[in-house]
Formats: sequence, C-alpha cells, structure tokens
Amino acid sequence: MFHKVCSKKQTYAYSVYKQFRNSLSRTIKIAKNSYYDKLINLNKNNSKKLWQSLGHLINFKSKTNKVPQSVVSGHGDDLYDPLNIANEFNNYFSEIGSRMA
Repeated sequence: MFHKVCSKKQTYAYSVYKQFRNSLSRTIKIAKNSYYDKLINLNKNNSKKLWQSLGHLINFKSKTNKVPQSVVSGHGDDLYDPLNIANEFNNYFSEIGSRMA
C-alpha cells in the first residue's frame, strides 16, 4: 500500500494509508502492553523468574569472565599458561602507579 501511495501521490490514498498505519501501530502497541502485563503478573510472586523474564525482554546478556588464551608480556614474551597470564596482569597493575608517578 505504501508503494502505491508514493507512486500516485494522491491525497486520498495517503489519507487511507495513514489511517491504516496508525491503526496497525496502535494494535501492535496494545498487544505488546498486554503481553508484558501478563508476563509480569504471571511471575510477580517469583522474583527470580520475573528478573529472568525482564532480562529476556531487554535482551540482557550475562557477562562472562574469560581468561585470555595468550598474552604478550612487558618483555615481549608470549604467555599461554593461565597462572603466568594472571601474574603478568598482577605485575602490570601493581607497578602502574609507580610508573605513572
């Protein structure tokens, strides 16, 4: 319908298009609100499920703490062992204050 309106540039067709568009937008908005209300009311007594539902609605992705597979040390060496990587991070952040001063 939108392409028909754009190609003909008729005011009546545009008026009909706007009415249909607004009606559809209103219907979608009402349906979304109804869905969210039902979802919240269904889980209002279980806070864990409520927060899971809200997280799903806003597309919340949990943060994962991953250790890098390899790191280049301050000396230019490649480190692959998680313990060595942790120690390199520890050394870097514990010495940065004295290097910045």
